[in-house]
Amino acid sequence: MNGRIGALAGRVPELTAEQLDGMDATDFAALYAGGVRLLMVKNNETITLHSIDSAGALTWLDTNMPRENLLINSNFRIAQAGYGGMHGSYKYAADRWMLYVHDGGNISATMDSQGILHVTAENQAGSLSQRFLSLDNSKIYTAAFYMADGTLEFAYINNVGDVSFVQSAILAGQTRMYKGAALYEGTYNAITMPPFIPPDPTVELTRCMTCYEKTKKENSGYLPCAFLGTGIGNNFICLYKWKVRKRTGNPEIRINGASAGQEVVMRNTFTNVTTSGTLELWDEQCPDGLGFIQLNGATENVCGALYEATIEAIDDII
Repeated sequence: MNGRIGALAGRVPELTAEQLDGMDATDFAALYAGGVRLLMVKNNETITLHSIDSAGALTWLDTNMPRENLLINSNFRIAQAGYGGMHGSYKYAADRWMLYVHDGGNISATMDSQGILHVTAENQAGSLSQRFLSLDNSKIYTAAFYMADGTLEFAYINNVGDVSFVQSAILAGQTRMYKGAALYEGTYNAITMPPFIPPDPTVELTRCMTCYEKTKKENSGYLPCAFLGTGIGNNFICLYKWKVRKRTGNPEIRINGASAGQEVVMRNTFTNVTTSGTLELWDEQCPDGLGFIQLNGATENVCGALYEATIEAIDDII
């Protein structure tokens, strides 16, 4: 048990979640007038600690359960492909947050200056969801979206098979505004749910990159390419390295939007001339985190040139 809550057990009043639901500010103010300053609330095995003020307002202080938010990019601030951008063939509101809309509809996402995510399902119903590896079925979890108006929207946790998810439904023609989302171990209600804490952006970017990485290589912003040499035809190769190890050893990779077997176009930053060829990827033959690009039938080969290239590793869909 949490040390503070354990130390206070039996020393402050304890209510059940059901009892708490039947109380209002007047009841809490009466407790304060009677000398009560701290209150424990028990919901199954989850215990939360709250303070009370003279006006009867409760302030959330602590829980005996882990505080780790199991969702990635819980405040939607990481969007490597842009808000409403594509990760492969799927549209995402932000990294890890997939957008879905029924056939014939359109769904979009934007982030405002206050850090609020706006998601609009224009003419068909849709949803905002995050997928993750299956949870421990021996434990109880609570998921909720923290809405921009200060309310909580509790979410059903689909935890069947190898893939689990939480989602928020969006009606046709509706715009919904989200401040954040959380998935915690424990049982919580609207009063006992922990307050939302924005995650560290550096940590979240690293977590997102295990699933999706979009970057220009290298520090110069360009991809150094080397000509293989004569006798091999109009081919050249490029070496690249991922910043973060991926969950799978061979994620889908796109170069300037092209997949293996498709034509890729890159610009020589020295001559401003573009080269194109059929993309071949050799990731499975490389050490972890390293990869080779080969362009077959390249229209230009300049040894040591820098070619502009945006590389995406797509491992979003579990």
